[in-house]
Amino acid sequence: MAKVEEEFTKKISNKFFEFQRAGLVQYSKYLDTQLEWASKESIREAYKKYIQAQIIDTKKKIEAIDEKMKL
Repeated sequence: MAKVEEEFTKKISNKFFEFQRAGLVQYSKYLDTQLEWASKESIREAYKKYIQAQIIDTKKKIEAIDEKMKL
């Protein structure tokens, strides 16, 4: 019985991680378009720095999810 629950938990966890990863990938695409938009004028420099920081954080989150899914 414990093995069945363990497999079920792992399956549900992987589905959750897949869902979470898909959301982060979409958010990453959005950030890319925002970065492109912010790069067009110098007045948007602060926003550009913020977007670049968000891109780095999002990549780290995606890598962490990939590691969790391997386990």
